[in-house]
Amino acid sequence: MTVALAMIVQIGDYFPKEQQERIPMNGWLIALVSLMYAGGLFAVAWYGDRSHRFRSPRWQPLVYSLTLAVYFTSWSFFGAVGQAASNVWLFLPIYIAPLLIMTLFWRIQARMIALGKQENITSIADFLAARYGRSRLVAVMATLVAVLGVVPYIALQLKAIVMGYTLLSDSEYYLTGMATSLPDASDNILLVALVLAGFSILFGTRNLDATEHHHGVMLAVAAESLLKLFAFLAVGIFVVWNAPTGWEQELVQLPPPSGDDWFNLMALSLISMAAFFCLPRQFHTTVVENADIQHFRVARRVFPIYLILIALFVPLIAILGKQLLMPGVIPDTFVISLPLGLGNQSLALLAYIGGMSAAIGMVVVSVIALAIMLGNEVVIPLLLRGRRLDKGSHREMRGVLLNIRRGLIVVVLLLSWAFARMIEGQSLAGLGFLSFTALAQLAPGLIGGLLWRNSNSYGVVAGILGGGFCWLIYVVLPAVGITLGPVDTLAGYFPESVNAAGMLVSLLVNLVFYLAGSLLFLPRLQERHQAGRFLDVQVPGENEFPGMNIRVDELEQLVSRFVGEEKVRQLFETYAEGEQSWLFRQRRASPELMVMNERLLASVLGASSARLVMKSLIKGSSVEFHDVENIVGEASSVLEFNRELLQSSIENISQGLSVVDRDLRLVAWNQHYLDIFHYPEGMVRVGRHISELIRYNAEQGRCGPGSPQEHVRKRLGWMQKGTAHRSERTYANGTVIQILGNPMPGGGFVMSFTDITEFRRVENQLKGVNEQLEVRVQQRTRELETLNQDLLEAKRQAEQANSARRRFYAAISHDLMQPMHAARLFTSTLVDEYQDGRVGELGQQLDSALQSAEGLLKDLQELSRLETGKVSKHLESFPIHDLLEPLASEYGVMAEQYQVDFRLLDSKAVIASDRLLLRRILQNFLANAFRYAGHGGGSRVLLACRRDRNGLRIEVRDNGPGIPQEKQKQVFKAFQRLDSRDTQGLGLGLAISRGIARVLEHDLGLRSEEGRGAVFSITVPVGEKTETPLRKARPVPQDRLNGLQVLCIDNDPMILEGLQALLGRWGCEVVTAVDEEGAVQQLEYCSPDIILADYHLDNGCFGVDVIYRIREALERDIPALVVTADATPALKARLRAEEIGFLTKPVKPAALRAMLNRLAVIVDMP
Repeated sequence: MTVALAMIVQIGDYFPKEQQERIPMNGWLIALVSLMYAGGLFAVAWYGDRSHRFRSPRWQPLVYSLTLAVYFTSWSFFGAVGQAASNVWLFLPIYIAPLLIMTLFWRIQARMIALGKQENITSIADFLAARYGRSRLVAVMATLVAVLGVVPYIALQLKAIVMGYTLLSDSEYYLTGMATSLPDASDNILLVALVLAGFSILFGTRNLDATEHHHGVMLAVAAESLLKLFAFLAVGIFVVWNAPTGWEQELVQLPPPSGDDWFNLMALSLISMAAFFCLPRQFHTTVVENADIQHFRVARRVFPIYLILIALFVPLIAILGKQLLMPGVIPDTFVISLPLGLGNQSLALLAYIGGMSAAIGMVVVSVIALAIMLGNEVVIPLLLRGRRLDKGSHREMRGVLLNIRRGLIVVVLLLSWAFARMIEGQSLAGLGFLSFTALAQLAPGLIGGLLWRNSNSYGVVAGILGGGFCWLIYVVLPAVGITLGPVDTLAGYFPESVNAAGMLVSLLVNLVFYLAGSLLFLPRLQERHQAGRFLDVQVPGENEFPGMNIRVDELEQLVSRFVGEEKVRQLFETYAEGEQSWLFRQRRASPELMVMNERLLASVLGASSARLVMKSLIKGSSVEFHDVENIVGEASSVLEFNRELLQSSIENISQGLSVVDRDLRLVAWNQHYLDIFHYPEGMVRVGRHISELIRYNAEQGRCGPGSPQEHVRKRLGWMQKGTAHRSERTYANGTVIQILGNPMPGGGFVMSFTDITEFRRVENQLKGVNEQLEVRVQQRTRELETLNQDLLEAKRQAEQANSARRRFYAAISHDLMQPMHAARLFTSTLVDEYQDGRVGELGQQLDSALQSAEGLLKDLQELSRLETGKVSKHLESFPIHDLLEPLASEYGVMAEQYQVDFRLLDSKAVIASDRLLLRRILQNFLANAFRYAGHGGGSRVLLACRRDRNGLRIEVRDNGPGIPQEKQKQVFKAFQRLDSRDTQGLGLGLAISRGIARVLEHDLGLRSEEGRGAVFSITVPVGEKTETPLRKARPVPQDRLNGLQVLCIDNDPMILEGLQALLGRWGCEVVTAVDEEGAVQQLEYCSPDIILADYHLDNGCFGVDVIYRIREALERDIPALVVTADATPALKARLRAEEIGFLTKPVKPAALRAMLNRLAVIVDMP
């Protein structure tokens, strides 16, 4: 398509009529374009195999219609122009034939498609074999004919591809008219054959099921059909546009067809029509690749339009080629030579690609069809002869059979290459009709098998042998220069049409031999059965009973003869649906009623016989004798089948069974019945009265007490009255027999005898077991009650343990944080007071240790909140840069300190997440990465972002020791550390990260190999971009604490003492109180500027309440700060609403100092 577009752009530059300088194209350029085109075909086929877009109801009918254009090969593209150049009428047959079939004889192809689906047909050889009773001989002969016919045709396509290449690469020589033929290019032909073999193997032999559709190959063929149509039309339009003035006169003044021309037209059109039905590639695309019969209806409209467009410019190109080109230029090359002669190399290259498309489409589909035929009908039957396959060998054979099919593709193309080397000098049209005539030998058997019931395999084989021999004498040998006497004789009658006459003779001889063989020999039973299936096939969508004029009572009378009046009457009354019976029976029978009655007849006569009866009724004709014979034969087969089915059914019943007719005579029994009663040999036979068998059993004591006469009378009375009965007898040997008797609807009686000895034995055992089971149930009930008590106790203990756990976490939240808070206050004071010296160094170490302990407690606290579901998320859209840059700055300092190569790959993406919770996860990832990457010049940590289909994946990579595969699931569990020597932390960071990720509904990931580092990742969804207002830098508050009076309220005296020491160092005046009452009393001696209160005080009092009371007492809103270990979102929201500051325990001195400075600003405001 790239070349085509380039040609369209350049075509305006070549409109001048004078010829431009002809410069041959570079061979490498042509080869490159050819390879690019082949690569495009591979891409289209690959896309068609994987995408379902062109399989939709919108596109598939069009794709199917275009695949039928595989009929138009390089013969149609190049050879038809060559034919028209020698005789303008001779190119028409190959276009007239498909046009007539698609418009007049399309029903034959529609029936072939329906039969292909019905019989799971894989090829034309399989189709013929299925029609003629699965005849292996017919399949093999059809396959051989296909090979003989298609190999020359493939050779023709290979020659055409190389012809175009040679012409383009040495155009100056060939356009002079000095060359009478193209040079030998067998090496190029071999290369082309191998490339096409690779394409066919890659996309045509993926699966062993030959009925499976090759969507990729068919899409490629459809694309090629469009390309060759576009190329041919482009050449035609360009040539006509640049034609000299007056060329139309020659077209108008064409001589009318002569007598020989008319003979050639009719003979070659007939050959072409026969071949169109039998071309393996055409059969494959039309029948095997058809997904829906409705697609063929679309093709009937699209394909003729395609045909007319192709044929429109053939005579014009032929006439103008003779006018514009030098004498002696090979006519088969006019399609390429004309653009070259007029100086348009781009259009010539497009014509070459179009011709190559026409050839490749034919070759690929043909070799796939031939490989399927050769494999299924010849090679595989020989390979499997005498072998028994089990499940394991089936799996092994699948690969072998696929390789056989691939090898056959290579063999067919190599044969075509060898044939191409043998036929130098032959025209494309000559090779085409040689192949057409060979394939036409299959037409009598194919079409006759669809229309004639007596057609049989003997006639088909005789026709192929006779016609094939004539094809060899009259067509093949003259093509290679050998002329025998019969050909000379034929030339005497048809001096100007000897080739067409020889082709027609071979087809007529085939037809005569076919008719003679079918009339002299009778079809086999299986052939007759298949004939019915093939002739009675119904094309979906067509009316099965067209043109009916039959009344309901006539239909009822006919069907009643075969089925019975009562059954038919019930059917018709049900169908009438309450309508008056006499009025309904005077109506014309509807198609639905006809179909219903045909199915009813089929249940008695069989499907084929039912169809014959219905057709005779529709046509008003009598059924012929052979049809009656078929009906009787099929009805007998049905009856025999039903009898065998009945006998097979009763033989497979475990009970003894005997059946008597209305006269109480025995008609059927099974072996179990004989085994139960041990009758004397010969006593049980068809027709024996049942009373004799009853008397014999009574005399043997099997009927219980009483005289034999009384038993016979009683049982015959039951049967005559049609009374069902049931009884049970125990014989002397302990055998227990259950006897059931039931009447049949049409008279007669069925008796079943079941040996229930084992059943009764088991029943008695079950009674004993049941008694034991009741005792055991009572025992188990007591055990379950005890177990239930144990479970309740275990549940109570688990609840207590859970409650203790909650109390422990509550202690972490408050009781443990209290002393930790006090210790941090004291150490901060110590560090501030003794910054230098040993005391200051010990204070810093102590502060660092307290920070570590504080971190562990906070981790435990956070894990508790995650497990109890107290963590909530606040999702927002924000740039990931705003989160990563501060992290990079924070950990960049640590990286410099520990000599770690830390890098950030930032992103401009906007994500949707909770900013604080996501930051916590990344902090844990980075802390682990820095911990395990080690310290030193070789340690590396990378924080990066990657986009994937689920959002943005944020990764933290390190080059540490890595995590073994078996331990990767453990690292996300609480209190799990890979290195027991690592004393930092409790192994809670990744467990917390997993808990937060679950809250956020983000996916965590881990990839690691031992010794190669680890990659922790989290995938977050992409958010919506919003304009983020620029934040103004907040001024650093000045230290305003000197002289500030602070009221500290806490129930822990140690914390108050620590606060007093720390705030005193900062210049504050500190007043302390342990409860609300003490705080109020302090108001008598001071007026505090700021209130610093704990949230949880003694006796259920809260620091917020104390703040409210102090504000009321002083009648002003004193700035206040709450310090607590309770960091719930609800408390934070409440304090924010009341404009009260908030810090969590243990508080960091720097944070406390910053908060007090901000509150001091409020104090200074008027």
